[in-house]
Amino acid sequence: MSEVGSTLDDEPYVVDSPTVNDRDAEPQESDSSTDDDDDEEVSVKRKFDQILSILRDKGQLNLSLFDHNAGYLGQKTSGDNDHTLLHLLVEDAKDKVIEKYKPLVKLLIERHPHLMKEKDSNEKTPLYIAISKKRDKLVRFLCETYKDIDSILKTPCYHSENCLHVAIRRNVAPKLALFLIERAGEKTLCAKDDKGNTPLHLAVEYERCTDAQMAIVKALVERSDKAMDERTNAPYQFSPFLYHEHTRTLAKRAEEAQLLVREKEKEIGQEKKKSELLTAAAKESNRYTPRAEGHLKDGIHLPSSDAGKAELTPRENAETKSAWANYRSTRGETGRGDRNPGYVKPKAEALEVPPKPLTRTGTSSEAKPVPPNEKKPKKRTKEEAKVTPESASAIENYLKLHCLRTRLHDDAVEFLYGRTQENQIYFDLYESPSLKISEERIEEGLAHLKFEEVLQYVALPSMQLEKRPIIQKAGRKIPKPDGRGRSDMVFLFNFLRNKRVKRIIRVIVDDTLEPAHSDESIEKALGGLKVEIWDWRKIDLCTETIVTAAPEVREVSLYWSGNNAVLRGWSEVGGLNMLTRLKKVHLHYGQGLETTKRTQNNIRDFQRRLKLLRPDVEVDIVAEKRPEKTELNGEAIDTAQQEHVEHRHKWLTCMDDYADFIQNVEPPLPIQEPIMIALIDDGVDINEQSLHAKIIGGRSFCQRDRFQNLSKPYYVTSGGHGTVMASLICRVCPNAQLFVVKLDDYMGENSKRQITAKSAAKAVRAAVDKKVHIISMSWTIERTAHNAEDIQDLESSIEAAARAGILMFCAANDQGIARDNSFPAACGGTKHLFKIGAAEASGAVWKWVGDPADVDFIFPGHNVVKDRPNDVQSALERCKTLTGSSVATAIASGLAALILYCVQLGALNTQAQAQQSGLGANSVTMADFKAIKGYERMKEAFLAIGTSQASGNKYIEVWDVFGPAAKKAERVGREGRIEIVTEVAGRLKTRKTFE
Repeated sequence: MSEVGSTLDDEPYVVDSPTVNDRDAEPQESDSSTDDDDDEEVSVKRKFDQILSILRDKGQLNLSLFDHNAGYLGQKTSGDNDHTLLHLLVEDAKDKVIEKYKPLVKLLIERHPHLMKEKDSNEKTPLYIAISKKRDKLVRFLCETYKDIDSILKTPCYHSENCLHVAIRRNVAPKLALFLIERAGEKTLCAKDDKGNTPLHLAVEYERCTDAQMAIVKALVERSDKAMDERTNAPYQFSPFLYHEHTRTLAKRAEEAQLLVREKEKEIGQEKKKSELLTAAAKESNRYTPRAEGHLKDGIHLPSSDAGKAELTPRENAETKSAWANYRSTRGETGRGDRNPGYVKPKAEALEVPPKPLTRTGTSSEAKPVPPNEKKPKKRTKEEAKVTPESASAIENYLKLHCLRTRLHDDAVEFLYGRTQENQIYFDLYESPSLKISEERIEEGLAHLKFEEVLQYVALPSMQLEKRPIIQKAGRKIPKPDGRGRSDMVFLFNFLRNKRVKRIIRVIVDDTLEPAHSDESIEKALGGLKVEIWDWRKIDLCTETIVTAAPEVREVSLYWSGNNAVLRGWSEVGGLNMLTRLKKVHLHYGQGLETTKRTQNNIRDFQRRLKLLRPDVEVDIVAEKRPEKTELNGEAIDTAQQEHVEHRHKWLTCMDDYADFIQNVEPPLPIQEPIMIALIDDGVDINEQSLHAKIIGGRSFCQRDRFQNLSKPYYVTSGGHGTVMASLICRVCPNAQLFVVKLDDYMGENSKRQITAKSAAKAVRAAVDKKVHIISMSWTIERTAHNAEDIQDLESSIEAAARAGILMFCAANDQGIARDNSFPAACGGTKHLFKIGAAEASGAVWKWVGDPADVDFIFPGHNVVKDRPNDVQSALERCKTLTGSSVATAIASGLAALILYCVQLGALNTQAQAQQSGLGANSVTMADFKAIKGYERMKEAFLAIGTSQASGNKYIEVWDVFGPAAKKAERVGREGRIEIVTEVAGRLKTRKTFE
């Protein structure tokens, strides 16, 4: 008996194509011709039938009868099936009788190997059919007999499936599936069916994710890792991981629907049973009791004690007593009518089956007894494996872990989340502008972060944390530090634990700052996080610490001071040898007290000793070179100046007052659409406290080290530019939410940062996927011969954002009279993009903007104070001013966000008052909010605020709309503030254009 279980051989074959009704049925000889000798095709079919008949009846076939002139063995039958003899043999060769078919099968393959590739009318090869019918022994025999079996396995058959597809779809025995996978090549393993599913996609489908399925999934991935990168057909384009998640969601919905159906059926069954019992009892009562002489009980006429009884037959009398007994039993009553103290209410499960109606059994002529020879459902010899949440989660976690181990960051994000990233897969503070930060800033500034349970890596620089002050309780002394070792990293790794992080593949910690962390702190920081790659850069770290903190580590970086005693300890039995999964060691060393020759001898002895203990461990020797920290020196923004004279823009003074007002207005109803702005720049600094509650998430397309798969996160700024832009946006619209997208950059020839067009295209696309309202782009890119293709991709992304109805603001390049052909402003595919220039405090165009006709609007962008003057800062900070069209672009984005927020508040106020006062002629509605989100209506809103003629209607004079509103708010109570906002929204929705 085969490992698959012979009981499956007797199952009817499920036909996928409607052209064949029964693939297990014996071939019927065609009667279309009466002269077989004159019809060669009929002759072939007749000979095939004769061969099959001999095999079925006698069980033996004399192969010597088939000389080399028997060419018909390699032919096909005519008609609807187009069968070869090999196809017909596969139909009959069940595992129980396979031995008598093997000689002929072998003969056919040896003489006519092309038969293995022949397809029937359903586009199926013999091997495909054998796998589909779960002919375990035949499949193995075919694979072992045919030399180039992979060429058959990969042949596209029914619905473009190959043999691996059908093996997994039909849930063949795991051992047979593994047998086929071992013989399949990479193209076979990565092939797609007509829906774009690879064998791996089918294998991870939720309904197949049993415990035994894990071995199949692992085999598919190990044999062809490239299958992880294949996607299903549009529009979904699922990775194997997303396909598993998708099918899991569908299965959960189906289960919930079935549960609702069962509950409904249960309710109906209970009501039906009660109704039938009551009806039957009532009918029986009415047969012998006049209603006038009875009394009611629970709506049923019961006979009185004096009521006469109608004559009943003995059978009818027994049926009546039985009906009453059933009725009383459901009510917990005894035969005497009193409550039965021992009665137990039937369980809900007992009521699921609808009760049989009360009938007079034995008297009906239609009653049919169950035939004694009726076949019962066939029992399987083996219990079918079931899918459990645990077995499915194990496969899901395997896919996730393998992806994070082997894929670059962007590829891993696409594999796990598709187009919209949900969680962060790493934590990196390595290029933080400040190496001293408070615990409070970490928790508040990164409160919005959501992490995956498994992180690709955590990289932390040599930084100090300012701890929260310890509150001294009365009568208790503050404990004194015990030991000089630091413990800062304990807080950071506990922060990750609180964010659901359970596993970290790679840990990089710079612990070279004196004093270093104690061994106890390291163990406490990393304990239980299942670290696989250890790079804690502490000199002469004890291996016991690694064993305790990360027993599953497979790769270790050690930093050696030159002390040979430490080197010997690492290579002894109780050292690195204790790490049972260790595969590689990186030994970093510098020149210590010993000579170079002595140092090299000590290293060779270390390698020799470790090889004797662990010959499987590879040792990599790295001569440590202290790298000089290089910092990018380009200007963070277009033109940043420091002047000791504070410039106050009337524009900003007015909007500061209105911002104070609007952020204290209570919405009359919950906000339907929080205004989201995608800030595409160089990231933000978590030390900027004013932004802590504004950031809702972000993405980074900036790589720090591609070879090591390290990235620069969006919550660490490269030069401070993005932090300034974020502050200006929120200064104008304090209610805005920021989605921060970090661009990749490099140092250009002029020692300034240059943004890559490739990362800009990805950033815009990420903003579209996030469905933001506004995209703010305070930067420019010039087209070159090297980035022409990426510029085209950027143009396509900008067009996609325009089609999605997203408002986009970009900066002029501030090159004076030179023609501005910079991107994204030069994108020719759409005009739905605001190009913003800088204005001086007077409202005049800043001289470096160039021709005012080349910009859509100008906003304050010359000598703008970064923070509000009334903020508590040092005298020097108060004098920092910023200049450039990038500043103006951020301010313009903030004004657009403020307009959207005000109109939405006005619409919500209209909804709240609609039932009481009705809609007025100038009422603001959600339709107005929807309209003003578009480019044309936002442009009209800018014009409706008011512009100066001196600037060619480019400079928006906000004080006529927002100034009076802020002053009026000082004279009204809290309830009157929403009415002021509604008035402002009414002004903003006014349509005004200039030809």
